[in-house]
Amino acid sequence: MDPLIVGILIALIVLMILVLILLLRRHPGDLSARFDASIKEQFLAFQSDIHKELNTTREEVVRSKDLISEHTESTESTESRVSS
Repeated sequence: MDPLIVGILIALIVLMILVLILLLRRHPGDLSARFDASIKEQFLAFQSDIHKELNTTREEVVRSKDLISEHTESTESTESRVSS
């Protein structure tokens, strides 16, 4: 491998390490706050998805109940006509 390429790779790695150190040393509380905000955002998105799923399930139950009621009424009217 060419020594120039090795030198460039080493310089890039060192620069990346220095940037990470600066980010962590400069705003440790800020990093923690961003992490907490990210977790809260993910939790709220999960909670929203759960609510949507529950509402969809609730609507399905209501539609099923209505369908069963319609079929029951239809069956009862058919039985009453047959027995008359």
